[in-house]
Amino acid sequence: MNGAIRNNSTGRVLSFEQKGDFFYKRGNDKLDKNDLIEALCSYRRAMEQEPEDQYSCIAVAEVLSEMERYDDSNRVLLPLLSREDVEPEAIFGLGCNLAALNETDSAKKMLERYLQAEPEGEYIYDAYDLLDAIDDAEYRPGDFGELAPVLKEDMALDAAEEGRKALERENFPAAREALERAIKLDPTLNYARNNLSLLHFCKKDYERALSEADTVLNADPNDTQALCNKAMVYCAMRDGANANAAADALCRTNTERTDELCRISLVLMELGRFADAYKIAERLLKKTPYDEDALHRYAICAYELKRYDKAYNAYDKLCRIDPTDTIAKYYKKLCYNAQKGQLPRGNIRRFAANYQVPFDETVRRINRINELMKLSAAELHSQWQNSNELELLIRWGFTLPDIAIRRALLTAAAAFGDKRSEGLLRDFLLMREQDDELKRNAIAALAAMGAKQPYYLYIMGHLVESRAELRINAANAAYRNALTMCLANMYEHCSEREAKTAVSLWDRYVGAQERLPRISRAQEVALAAAIEYTARTECGGKPSRADICNAYGVSTLRLDNALKKLLPITAQEEK
Repeated sequence: MNGAIRNNSTGRVLSFEQKGDFFYKRGNDKLDKNDLIEALCSYRRAMEQEPEDQYSCIAVAEVLSEMERYDDSNRVLLPLLSREDVEPEAIFGLGCNLAALNETDSAKKMLERYLQAEPEGEYIYDAYDLLDAIDDAEYRPGDFGELAPVLKEDMALDAAEEGRKALERENFPAAREALERAIKLDPTLNYARNNLSLLHFCKKDYERALSEADTVLNADPNDTQALCNKAMVYCAMRDGANANAAADALCRTNTERTDELCRISLVLMELGRFADAYKIAERLLKKTPYDEDALHRYAICAYELKRYDKAYNAYDKLCRIDPTDTIAKYYKKLCYNAQKGQLPRGNIRRFAANYQVPFDETVRRINRINELMKLSAAELHSQWQNSNELELLIRWGFTLPDIAIRRALLTAAAAFGDKRSEGLLRDFLLMREQDDELKRNAIAALAAMGAKQPYYLYIMGHLVESRAELRINAANAAYRNALTMCLANMYEHCSEREAKTAVSLWDRYVGAQERLPRISRAQEVALAAAIEYTARTECGGKPSRADICNAYGVSTLRLDNALKKLLPITAQEEK
Protein backbone atom coordinates (compact mmCIF):
# COMPACT_ATOMS: atom_id res chain seq x y z
CA MET A 1 0.00 0.00 0.00
CA ASN A 2 1.48 3.31 -1.11
CA GLY A 3 2.39 5.61 1.80
CA ALA A 4 0.82 3.31 4.43
CA ILE A 5 1.50 0.20 6.55
CA ARG A 6 -0.80 -2.17 8.40
CA ASN A 7 -0.57 -2.27 12.20
CA ASN A 8 -0.85 -5.99 13.01
CA SER A 9 -1.84 -5.40 16.63
CA THR A 10 -4.92 -3.38 15.78
CA GLY A 11 -5.55 -4.33 12.17
CA ARG A 12 -5.77 -0.62 11.28
CA VAL A 13 -3.87 1.00 8.44
CA LEU A 14 -1.42 3.70 9.55
CA SER A 15 -0.92 6.31 6.84
CA PHE A 16 2.44 7.89 6.17
CA GLU A 17 0.88 10.43 3.80
CA GLN A 18 2.16 13.83 4.97
CA LYS A 19 0.04 16.97 4.94
CA GLY A 20 0.89 20.21 3.20
CA ASP A 21 2.32 21.82 6.34
CA PHE A 22 5.02 19.13 6.54
CA PHE A 23 6.24 19.82 3.01
CA TYR A 24 5.97 23.59 3.52
CA LYS A 25 8.27 23.41 6.55
CA ARG A 26 10.66 21.15 4.64
CA GLY A 27 10.70 23.71 1.84
CA ASN A 28 11.57 26.46 4.32
CA ASP A 29 14.45 24.34 5.62
CA LYS A 30 15.80 23.71 2.10
CA LEU A 31 15.42 27.38 1.19
CA ASP A 32 17.43 28.38 4.28
CA LYS A 33 20.20 26.13 2.92
CA ASN A 34 19.88 27.79 -0.52
CA ASP A 35 18.86 24.46 -2.09
CA LEU A 36 16.38 25.97 -4.53
CA ILE A 37 15.54 22.76 -6.39
CA GLU A 38 14.66 20.80 -3.23
CA ALA A 39 12.81 23.82 -1.81
CA LEU A 40 10.74 24.10 -5.00
CA CYS A 41 9.88 20.38 -4.98
CA SER A 42 8.79 20.54 -1.32
CA TYR A 43 6.71 23.67 -1.76
CA ARG A 44 5.09 22.17 -4.84
CA ARG A 45 4.15 19.06 -2.83
CA ALA A 46 2.61 21.34 -0.21
CA MET A 47 0.65 23.16 -2.92
CA GLU A 48 -0.61 19.86 -4.35
CA GLN A 49 -1.72 18.65 -0.91
CA GLU A 50 -3.55 21.91 -0.09
CA PRO A 51 -4.24 23.75 -3.37
CA GLU A 52 -6.30 26.45 -1.64
CA ASP A 53 -3.41 27.47 0.63
CA GLN A 54 -2.03 30.73 -0.76
CA TYR A 55 1.21 30.58 1.21
CA SER A 56 2.33 27.41 -0.56
CA CYS A 57 1.60 29.02 -3.93
CA ILE A 58 3.49 32.16 -2.94
CA ALA A 59 6.43 30.05 -1.76
CA VAL A 60 6.58 28.19 -5.10
CA ALA A 61 6.45 31.52 -6.94
CA GLU A 62 9.17 32.98 -4.73
CA VAL A 63 11.59 30.16 -5.55
CA LEU A 64 10.83 30.44 -9.28
CA SER A 65 11.62 34.16 -9.05
CA GLU A 66 14.91 33.32 -7.31
CA MET A 67 15.63 31.10 -10.32
CA GLU A 68 14.85 34.08 -12.58
CA ARG A 69 11.95 32.15 -14.11
CA TYR A 70 9.65 35.15 -13.74
CA ASP A 71 6.99 34.09 -16.25
CA ASP A 72 6.62 30.72 -14.49
CA SER A 73 6.33 32.55 -11.16
CA ASN A 74 3.61 34.82 -12.57
CA ARG A 75 1.61 31.80 -13.75
CA VAL A 76 1.42 30.68 -10.13
CA LEU A 77 0.59 34.11 -8.68
CA LEU A 78 -1.86 35.61 -11.19
CA PRO A 79 -4.74 33.14 -10.50
CA LEU A 80 -4.63 34.27 -6.85
CA LEU A 81 -5.73 37.78 -7.89
CA SER A 82 -9.22 36.47 -8.68
CA ARG A 83 -9.66 35.60 -4.98
CA GLU A 84 -11.36 38.12 -2.70
CA ASP A 85 -8.97 37.17 0.12
CA VAL A 86 -5.80 37.41 -2.01
CA GLU A 87 -2.71 37.74 0.15
CA PRO A 88 -0.99 41.13 -0.39
CA GLU A 89 2.36 39.32 -0.59
CA ALA A 90 1.18 37.73 -3.86
CA ILE A 91 0.51 41.19 -5.30
CA PHE A 92 3.94 42.40 -4.19
CA GLY A 93 5.59 39.33 -5.75
CA LEU A 94 3.89 40.07 -9.07
CA GLY A 95 5.12 43.66 -8.92
CA CYS A 96 8.70 42.47 -8.40
CA ASN A 97 8.46 39.92 -11.23
CA LEU A 98 7.04 42.44 -13.67
CA ALA A 99 9.75 44.95 -12.76
CA ALA A 100 12.39 42.28 -13.44
CA LEU A 101 10.76 41.65 -16.82
CA ASN A 102 10.96 45.40 -17.53
CA GLU A 103 7.15 45.64 -17.77
CA THR A 104 7.22 48.89 -15.85
CA ASP A 105 3.61 50.04 -16.21
CA SER A 106 2.21 46.71 -14.98
CA ALA A 107 4.84 46.58 -12.22
CA LYS A 108 3.88 50.05 -10.94
CA LYS A 109 0.21 49.10 -10.98
CA MET A 110 0.85 45.97 -8.90
CA LEU A 111 3.17 47.72 -6.43
CA GLU A 112 0.66 50.54 -5.91
CA ARG A 113 -2.08 47.94 -5.45
CA TYR A 114 0.06 46.23 -2.81
CA LEU A 115 0.56 49.52 -0.93
CA GLN A 116 -3.21 50.08 -0.92
CA ALA A 117 -3.91 46.53 0.26
CA GLU A 118 -1.31 46.56 3.04
CA PRO A 119 -0.24 50.14 3.90
CA GLU A 120 1.65 48.91 6.98
CA GLY A 121 2.88 45.70 5.36
CA GLU A 122 6.21 43.96 5.62
CA TYR A 123 7.34 45.00 2.14
CA ILE A 124 6.18 48.65 2.00
CA TYR A 125 9.69 50.10 1.97
CA ASP A 126 10.80 47.61 -0.69
CA ALA A 127 7.75 48.58 -2.76
CA TYR A 128 8.51 52.31 -2.45
CA ASP A 129 12.18 51.72 -3.33
CA LEU A 130 11.21 49.72 -6.40
CA LEU A 131 8.73 52.37 -7.52
CA ASP A 132 11.43 55.01 -7.14
CA ALA A 133 13.86 52.88 -9.14
CA ILE A 134 11.30 52.48 -11.94
CA ASP A 135 10.69 56.24 -12.02
CA ASP A 136 14.44 56.93 -12.10
CA ALA A 137 14.83 54.55 -15.03
CA GLU A 138 11.93 56.07 -16.96
CA TYR A 139 12.81 59.74 -16.56
CA ARG A 140 16.08 61.56 -17.24
CA PRO A 141 15.93 65.11 -15.83
CA GLY A 142 17.69 68.02 -17.47
CA ASP A 143 19.71 70.75 -15.77
CA PHE A 144 16.68 72.46 -14.27
CA GLY A 145 14.53 69.45 -13.42
CA GLU A 146 12.73 69.36 -16.77
CA LEU A 147 12.82 66.30 -18.99
CA ALA A 148 15.95 66.19 -21.10
CA PRO A 149 15.48 66.66 -24.85
CA VAL A 150 15.48 63.59 -27.04
CA LEU A 151 19.01 63.13 -28.34
CA LYS A 152 19.98 61.89 -31.77
CA GLU A 153 21.61 58.84 -30.13
CA ASP A 154 18.32 58.00 -28.40
CA MET A 155 16.46 58.20 -31.70
CA ALA A 156 19.05 55.85 -33.22
CA LEU A 157 18.59 53.33 -30.39
CA ASP A 158 14.81 53.48 -30.78
CA ALA A 159 15.12 52.86 -34.53
CA ALA A 160 17.57 49.98 -33.90
CA GLU A 161 15.15 48.36 -31.46
CA GLU A 162 12.31 48.82 -33.94
CA GLY A 163 14.45 47.07 -36.55
CA ARG A 164 15.29 44.20 -34.20
CA LYS A 165 11.61 43.55 -33.46
CA ALA A 166 10.77 43.60 -37.17
CA LEU A 167 13.66 41.19 -37.83
CA GLU A 168 12.32 38.80 -35.19
CA ARG A 169 8.98 38.78 -37.03
CA GLU A 170 10.85 38.21 -40.33
CA ASN A 171 9.48 41.49 -41.67
CA PHE A 172 12.68 42.13 -43.62
CA PRO A 173 11.68 45.35 -45.48
CA ALA A 174 10.59 47.07 -42.25
CA ALA A 175 13.66 45.77 -40.43
CA ARG A 176 16.03 47.04 -43.09
CA GLU A 177 14.41 50.48 -43.21
CA ALA A 178 14.59 50.89 -39.41
CA LEU A 179 18.15 49.57 -39.08
CA GLU A 180 19.49 51.73 -41.91
CA ARG A 181 17.73 54.72 -40.35
CA ALA A 182 19.44 53.94 -37.03
CA ILE A 183 22.86 53.75 -38.69
CA LYS A 184 22.25 57.00 -40.52
CA LEU A 185 21.46 58.68 -37.20
CA ASP A 186 24.47 57.10 -35.48
CA PRO A 187 27.04 55.39 -37.77
CA THR A 188 28.90 54.07 -34.69
CA LEU A 189 25.91 52.08 -33.43
CA ASN A 190 27.27 48.54 -33.86
CA TYR A 191 24.12 47.02 -32.37
CA ALA A 192 22.13 48.18 -35.41
CA ARG A 193 24.86 47.26 -37.91
CA ASN A 194 25.17 43.74 -36.47
CA ASN A 195 21.44 43.19 -36.87
CA LEU A 196 21.65 44.53 -40.42
CA SER A 197 24.39 41.95 -41.07
CA LEU A 198 22.10 39.28 -39.64
CA LEU A 199 19.26 40.47 -41.88
CA HIS A 200 21.45 40.07 -44.98
CA PHE A 201 22.46 36.61 -43.74
CA CYS A 202 18.79 35.60 -43.38
CA LYS A 203 18.21 36.78 -46.98
CA LYS A 204 21.32 34.80 -48.09
CA ASP A 205 23.04 37.97 -49.23
CA TYR A 206 26.32 36.73 -47.77
CA GLU A 207 28.62 39.35 -49.27
CA ARG A 208 26.68 42.24 -47.74
CA ALA A 209 26.40 40.36 -44.44
CA LEU A 210 30.19 40.01 -44.36
CA SER A 211 30.67 43.63 -45.33
CA GLU A 212 28.55 44.88 -42.40
CA ALA A 213 30.31 42.49 -40.00
CA ASP A 214 33.73 43.65 -41.17
CA THR A 215 32.74 47.30 -40.68
CA VAL A 216 31.91 46.51 -37.06
CA LEU A 217 35.11 44.50 -36.54
CA ASN A 218 37.24 47.31 -37.98
CA ALA A 219 35.91 49.51 -35.17
CA ASP A 220 35.93 46.77 -32.51
CA PRO A 221 37.86 43.55 -33.32
CA ASN A 222 36.35 41.82 -30.27
CA ASP A 223 32.67 42.45 -31.05
CA THR A 224 31.14 39.04 -30.35
CA GLN A 225 27.98 39.44 -32.41
CA ALA A 226 29.98 40.48 -35.47
CA LEU A 227 32.31 37.49 -35.02
CA CYS A 228 29.30 35.19 -34.61
CA ASN A 229 27.68 36.62 -37.74
CA LYS A 230 30.91 36.17 -39.67
CA ALA A 231 31.32 32.56 -38.52
CA MET A 232 27.72 31.72 -39.50
CA VAL A 233 28.06 33.37 -42.92
CA TYR A 234 31.25 31.45 -43.72
CA CYS A 235 29.64 28.25 -42.46
CA ALA A 236 26.70 28.81 -44.82
CA MET A 237 29.21 29.46 -47.65
CA ARG A 238 30.95 26.15 -46.73
CA ASP A 239 34.16 28.02 -46.01
CA GLY A 240 35.31 26.01 -43.01
CA ALA A 241 38.69 27.68 -42.65
CA ASN A 242 37.32 31.22 -42.28
CA ALA A 243 34.38 30.02 -40.18
CA ASN A 244 36.75 28.35 -37.72
CA ALA A 245 39.06 31.38 -37.71
CA ALA A 246 36.12 33.50 -36.51
CA ALA A 247 35.23 30.77 -34.02
CA ASP A 248 38.80 30.78 -32.68
CA ALA A 249 38.46 34.49 -32.01
CA LEU A 250 35.18 33.85 -30.19
CA CYS A 251 36.86 31.27 -27.95
CA ARG A 252 39.41 33.87 -26.89
CA THR A 253 36.82 36.42 -25.73
CA ASN A 254 36.44 37.06 -22.02
CA THR A 255 32.85 38.25 -22.15
CA GLU A 256 30.56 37.43 -19.24
CA ARG A 257 27.38 38.79 -20.83
CA THR A 258 24.75 36.06 -20.94
CA ASP A 259 23.42 37.05 -24.39
CA GLU A 260 26.93 36.90 -25.87
CA LEU A 261 27.80 33.59 -24.19
CA CYS A 262 24.54 32.15 -25.51
CA ARG A 263 25.29 33.35 -29.05
CA ILE A 264 28.87 32.01 -28.96
CA SER A 265 27.78 28.57 -27.72
CA LEU A 266 25.23 28.25 -30.54
CA VAL A 267 27.80 29.16 -33.20
CA LEU A 268 30.36 26.69 -31.85
CA MET A 269 27.73 23.93 -31.72
CA GLU A 270 26.73 24.67 -35.31
CA LEU A 271 30.38 24.23 -36.31
CA GLY A 272 30.57 20.94 -34.43
CA ARG A 273 33.09 22.30 -31.92
CA PHE A 274 31.40 20.75 -28.89
CA ALA A 275 34.45 20.77 -26.61
CA ASP A 276 34.75 24.56 -27.03
CA ALA A 277 30.99 25.02 -26.81
CA TYR A 278 30.94 22.98 -23.59
CA LYS A 279 33.36 25.41 -21.91
CA ILE A 280 31.21 28.36 -22.95
CA ALA A 281 28.06 26.57 -21.77
CA GLU A 282 29.68 25.99 -18.37
CA ARG A 283 30.35 29.73 -18.08
CA LEU A 284 26.79 30.48 -19.12
CA LEU A 285 25.33 28.08 -16.53
CA LYS A 286 27.20 29.82 -13.75
CA LYS A 287 25.21 32.94 -14.60
CA THR A 288 21.85 31.33 -15.47
CA PRO A 289 21.84 27.93 -13.71
CA TYR A 290 18.09 27.36 -14.10
CA ASP A 291 17.51 28.55 -17.67
CA GLU A 292 16.11 25.80 -19.90
CA ASP A 293 17.93 26.90 -23.07
CA ALA A 294 21.26 27.16 -21.25
CA LEU A 295 20.82 23.73 -19.64
CA HIS A 296 19.75 22.22 -22.96
CA ARG A 297 22.83 23.49 -24.81
CA TYR A 298 25.10 22.37 -21.98
CA ALA A 299 23.52 18.91 -22.07
CA ILE A 300 23.87 18.60 -25.85
CA CYS A 301 27.59 19.40 -25.61
CA ALA A 302 28.05 16.99 -22.69
CA TYR A 303 26.25 14.22 -24.62
CA GLU A 304 28.38 14.77 -27.72
CA LEU A 305 31.49 14.54 -25.53
CA LYS A 306 30.13 11.27 -24.03
CA ARG A 307 29.68 12.88 -20.61
CA TYR A 308 26.28 11.28 -20.34
CA ASP A 309 25.98 11.71 -16.57
CA LYS A 310 26.30 15.48 -16.83
CA ALA A 311 23.77 15.59 -19.66
CA TYR A 312 21.38 13.42 -17.61
CA ASN A 313 21.75 15.68 -14.55
CA ALA A 314 20.96 18.79 -16.61
CA TYR A 315 17.66 17.34 -17.86
CA ASP A 316 16.85 15.90 -14.44
CA LYS A 317 17.21 19.43 -13.07
CA LEU A 318 14.74 20.74 -15.66
CA CYS A 319 12.28 17.93 -14.87
CA ARG A 320 12.37 18.82 -11.18
CA ILE A 321 11.86 22.51 -11.88
CA ASP A 322 8.85 21.75 -14.11
CA PRO A 323 7.33 18.24 -13.86
CA THR A 324 5.13 18.99 -16.91
CA ASP A 325 8.18 19.55 -19.15
CA THR A 326 8.00 16.53 -21.46
CA ILE A 327 10.83 17.85 -23.66
CA ALA A 328 13.24 17.50 -20.73
CA LYS A 329 11.74 14.09 -19.90
CA TYR A 330 12.41 12.86 -23.43
CA TYR A 331 16.06 13.90 -23.37
CA LYS A 332 16.52 12.67 -19.81
CA LYS A 333 15.48 9.19 -20.93
CA LEU A 334 17.80 9.42 -23.95
CA CYS A 335 20.73 10.27 -21.65
CA TYR A 336 19.78 7.51 -19.23
CA ASN A 337 19.86 4.99 -22.07
CA ALA A 338 23.24 6.33 -23.16
CA GLN A 339 24.57 5.81 -19.64
CA LYS A 340 23.50 2.16 -19.98
CA GLY A 341 25.26 1.87 -23.34
CA GLN A 342 22.00 1.95 -25.32
CA LEU A 343 22.87 4.54 -27.95
CA PRO A 344 20.65 5.32 -30.95
CA ARG A 345 21.32 3.16 -34.01
CA GLY A 346 24.22 4.44 -36.04
CA ASN A 347 25.07 6.76 -33.13
CA ILE A 348 23.11 9.49 -34.88
CA ARG A 349 22.39 12.74 -33.09
CA ARG A 350 18.95 12.82 -31.50
CA PHE A 351 18.91 16.44 -30.31
CA ALA A 352 17.20 19.53 -31.67
CA ALA A 353 19.34 22.66 -31.27
CA ASN A 354 16.34 24.68 -30.12
CA TYR A 355 14.46 23.53 -27.03
CA GLN A 356 12.17 21.00 -28.71
CA VAL A 357 12.07 17.24 -29.27
CA PRO A 358 13.55 15.97 -32.57
CA PHE A 359 11.43 15.48 -35.67
CA ASP A 360 10.75 11.75 -35.29
CA GLU A 361 9.54 12.21 -31.71
CA THR A 362 7.38 15.15 -32.83
CA VAL A 363 5.71 12.88 -35.41
CA ARG A 364 5.19 10.13 -32.82
CA ARG A 365 3.53 12.54 -30.39
CA ILE A 366 1.26 14.05 -33.03
CA ASN A 367 0.19 10.55 -34.07
CA ARG A 368 -0.58 9.75 -30.43
CA ILE A 369 -2.67 12.91 -30.11
CA ASN A 370 -4.60 11.91 -33.24
CA GLU A 371 -5.23 8.47 -31.75
CA LEU A 372 -6.65 10.01 -28.59
CA MET A 373 -8.80 12.49 -30.52
CA LYS A 374 -10.44 9.57 -32.36
CA LEU A 375 -11.80 8.16 -29.09
CA SER A 376 -15.48 8.59 -28.29
CA ALA A 377 -16.41 11.53 -26.07
CA ALA A 378 -16.88 9.22 -23.08
CA GLU A 379 -13.56 7.44 -23.65
CA LEU A 380 -11.70 10.72 -24.12
CA HIS A 381 -13.24 12.12 -20.92
CA SER A 382 -12.18 8.97 -19.06
CA GLN A 383 -8.66 9.31 -20.45
CA TRP A 384 -8.52 12.91 -19.22
CA GLN A 385 -9.83 12.01 -15.76
CA ASN A 386 -7.65 8.97 -15.14
CA SER A 387 -4.32 10.00 -16.66
CA ASN A 388 -2.23 13.12 -17.20
CA GLU A 389 -0.98 11.87 -20.61
CA LEU A 390 -3.37 14.00 -22.64
CA GLU A 391 -2.75 17.13 -20.56
CA LEU A 392 1.01 16.76 -20.99
CA LEU A 393 0.62 16.20 -24.73
CA ILE A 394 -1.56 19.31 -25.01
CA ARG A 395 0.95 21.42 -23.05
CA TRP A 396 3.70 20.18 -25.35
CA GLY A 397 1.53 20.74 -28.45
CA PHE A 398 1.14 24.40 -27.50
CA THR A 399 4.88 24.79 -28.24
CA LEU A 400 4.48 23.74 -31.89
CA PRO A 401 4.57 26.34 -34.68
CA ASP A 402 1.47 24.99 -36.49
CA ILE A 403 -1.47 27.19 -35.46
CA ALA A 404 -4.01 24.60 -36.66
CA ILE A 405 -2.64 22.03 -34.22
CA ARG A 406 -2.64 24.53 -31.37
CA ARG A 407 -6.21 25.59 -32.17
CA ALA A 408 -7.40 21.97 -32.15
CA LEU A 409 -5.63 21.26 -28.85
CA LEU A 410 -7.08 24.40 -27.29
CA THR A 411 -10.58 23.32 -28.31
CA ALA A 412 -9.97 19.85 -26.87
CA ALA A 413 -8.70 21.25 -23.57
CA ALA A 414 -11.66 23.61 -23.23
CA ALA A 415 -14.15 20.77 -23.78
CA PHE A 416 -13.39 19.14 -20.41
CA GLY A 417 -14.48 22.20 -18.44
CA ASP A 418 -12.90 21.24 -15.11
CA LYS A 419 -10.26 22.81 -12.84
CA ARG A 420 -7.37 21.20 -14.74
CA SER A 421 -8.79 22.49 -18.00
CA GLU A 422 -9.19 25.97 -16.51
CA GLY A 423 -5.58 25.95 -15.31
CA LEU A 424 -4.39 24.89 -18.74
CA LEU A 425 -6.31 27.70 -20.45
CA ARG A 426 -5.10 30.32 -17.97
CA ASP A 427 -1.52 29.20 -18.59
CA PHE A 428 -2.12 29.45 -22.34
CA LEU A 429 -3.15 33.11 -21.99
CA LEU A 430 0.20 33.88 -20.37
CA MET A 431 2.28 32.29 -23.14
CA ARG A 432 3.77 35.29 -24.91
CA GLU A 433 4.32 33.44 -28.19
CA GLN A 434 0.66 32.43 -28.67
CA ASP A 435 -1.51 34.17 -31.27
CA ASP A 436 -3.99 36.78 -30.05
CA GLU A 437 -6.74 35.05 -32.02
CA LEU A 438 -6.25 31.84 -30.04
CA LYS A 439 -6.16 33.79 -26.78
CA ARG A 440 -9.58 35.24 -27.60
CA ASN A 441 -10.83 31.68 -28.03
CA ALA A 442 -9.32 30.71 -24.67
CA ILE A 443 -11.00 33.68 -22.95
CA ALA A 444 -14.35 32.70 -24.47
CA ALA A 445 -13.90 29.13 -23.24
CA LEU A 446 -13.03 30.30 -19.71
CA ALA A 447 -16.09 32.55 -19.66
CA ALA A 448 -18.30 29.71 -20.92
CA MET A 449 -17.12 27.37 -18.15
CA GLY A 450 -17.77 30.08 -15.55
CA ALA A 451 -14.12 30.55 -14.58
CA LYS A 452 -13.70 33.39 -12.14
CA GLN A 453 -12.57 36.73 -13.54
CA PRO A 454 -10.34 38.60 -14.17
CA TYR A 455 -8.30 36.80 -16.83
CA TYR A 456 -4.71 37.87 -17.42
CA LEU A 457 -3.09 37.56 -20.82
CA TYR A 458 -0.26 38.93 -22.93
CA ILE A 459 -1.33 40.99 -25.95
CA MET A 460 1.44 42.31 -28.20
CA GLY A 461 3.93 41.65 -25.39
CA HIS A 462 1.92 43.56 -22.75
CA LEU A 463 0.20 42.01 -19.72
CA VAL A 464 -3.50 42.89 -19.85
CA GLU A 465 -6.29 42.27 -17.37
CA SER A 466 -9.42 41.22 -19.24
CA ARG A 467 -12.91 41.64 -17.84
CA ALA A 468 -14.51 42.27 -21.24
CA GLU A 469 -14.11 38.80 -22.67
CA LEU A 470 -17.63 38.61 -24.11
CA ARG A 471 -17.21 41.90 -25.94
CA ILE A 472 -14.04 40.69 -27.60
CA ASN A 473 -15.78 37.62 -28.92
CA ALA A 474 -19.15 39.26 -29.57
CA ALA A 475 -17.58 41.86 -31.82
CA ASN A 476 -17.53 40.85 -35.45
CA ALA A 477 -14.33 40.20 -37.35
CA ALA A 478 -14.05 43.76 -38.72
CA TYR A 479 -13.95 45.30 -35.23
CA ARG A 480 -11.55 42.65 -33.94
CA ASN A 481 -9.32 43.26 -36.96
CA ALA A 482 -9.30 46.99 -36.21
CA LEU A 483 -7.96 46.35 -32.70
CA THR A 484 -5.38 43.83 -33.92
CA MET A 485 -4.21 46.20 -36.66
CA CYS A 486 -3.96 49.09 -34.21
CA LEU A 487 -1.89 47.11 -31.67
CA ALA A 488 0.36 45.68 -34.37
CA ASN A 489 1.16 49.20 -35.58
CA MET A 490 1.64 50.55 -32.04
CA TYR A 491 3.92 47.66 -31.07
CA GLU A 492 6.88 49.20 -32.88
CA HIS A 493 6.86 52.68 -31.34
CA CYS A 494 4.36 53.00 -28.47
CA SER A 495 4.58 52.40 -24.74
CA GLU A 496 2.80 49.67 -22.79
CA ARG A 497 0.53 52.34 -21.27
CA GLU A 498 -0.51 53.61 -24.70
CA ALA A 499 -1.25 50.07 -25.92
CA LYS A 500 -3.41 49.35 -22.87
CA THR A 501 -5.25 52.66 -23.37
CA ALA A 502 -5.97 51.59 -26.96
CA VAL A 503 -7.45 48.29 -25.76
CA SER A 504 -9.57 50.16 -23.19
CA LEU A 505 -10.79 52.63 -25.84
CA TRP A 506 -11.78 49.84 -28.20
CA ASP A 507 -13.55 48.01 -25.40
CA ARG A 508 -15.51 51.11 -24.32
CA TYR A 509 -16.47 51.86 -27.92
CA VAL A 510 -17.69 48.33 -28.65
CA GLY A 511 -19.47 48.10 -25.29
CA ALA A 512 -21.32 51.38 -25.87
CA GLN A 513 -22.94 50.14 -29.10
CA GLU A 514 -26.37 48.57 -28.72
CA ARG A 515 -25.76 46.93 -32.06
CA LEU A 516 -22.46 47.13 -33.91
CA PRO A 517 -22.97 48.67 -37.37
CA ARG A 518 -21.36 47.03 -40.38
CA ILE A 519 -18.17 48.73 -41.52
CA SER A 520 -16.18 48.50 -44.71
CA ARG A 521 -12.51 47.56 -44.91
CA ALA A 522 -11.57 51.23 -45.30
CA GLN A 523 -13.63 52.15 -42.20
CA GLU A 524 -11.98 49.28 -40.31
CA VAL A 525 -8.52 50.74 -41.04
CA ALA A 526 -9.69 54.25 -40.17
CA LEU A 527 -11.04 53.01 -36.82
CA ALA A 528 -7.67 51.45 -36.03
CA ALA A 529 -5.94 54.74 -36.87
CA ALA A 530 -8.39 56.74 -34.74
CA ILE A 531 -7.92 54.45 -31.74
CA GLU A 532 -4.12 54.86 -31.90
CA TYR A 533 -4.36 58.62 -32.30
CA THR A 534 -6.79 58.94 -29.36
CA ALA A 535 -4.87 56.55 -27.12
CA ARG A 536 -1.58 58.38 -27.62
CA THR A 537 -3.31 61.73 -27.05
CA GLU A 538 -4.96 60.50 -23.83
CA CYS A 539 -1.52 59.41 -22.58
CA GLY A 540 -0.16 62.92 -23.04
CA GLY A 541 1.42 62.47 -26.45
CA LYS A 542 1.12 64.75 -29.46
CA PRO A 543 0.79 62.44 -32.45
CA SER A 544 0.70 64.00 -35.88
CA ARG A 545 -2.48 63.35 -37.86
CA ALA A 546 -0.43 63.29 -41.06
CA ASP A 547 1.91 60.63 -39.63
CA ILE A 548 -1.03 58.51 -38.46
CA CYS A 549 -2.70 58.77 -41.88
CA ASN A 550 0.54 57.77 -43.62
CA ALA A 551 1.10 54.83 -41.26
CA TYR A 552 -2.36 53.40 -41.93
CA GLY A 553 -2.83 54.60 -45.50
CA VAL A 554 -6.07 56.46 -44.76
CA SER A 555 -7.24 59.93 -45.78
CA THR A 556 -7.58 62.76 -43.27
CA LEU A 557 -11.33 62.79 -43.93
CA ARG A 558 -11.72 59.12 -43.00
CA LEU A 559 -9.62 59.62 -39.87
CA ASP A 560 -11.75 62.60 -38.81
CA ASN A 561 -14.95 60.58 -39.34
CA ALA A 562 -13.60 57.75 -37.20
CA LEU A 563 -12.49 60.20 -34.47
CA LYS A 564 -16.03 61.59 -34.38
CA LYS A 565 -17.35 58.08 -33.66
CA LEU A 566 -15.00 57.85 -30.67
CA LEU A 567 -15.92 61.33 -29.43
CA PRO A 568 -18.85 60.23 -27.17
CA ILE A 569 -16.52 57.76 -25.44
CA THR A 570 -13.73 60.26 -24.87
CA ALA A 571 -16.16 63.01 -23.84
CA GLN A 572 -17.73 60.69 -21.26
CA GLU A 573 -14.26 59.89 -19.92
CA GLU A 574 -13.47 63.62 -19.49
CA LYS A 575 -16.62 64.09 -17.38
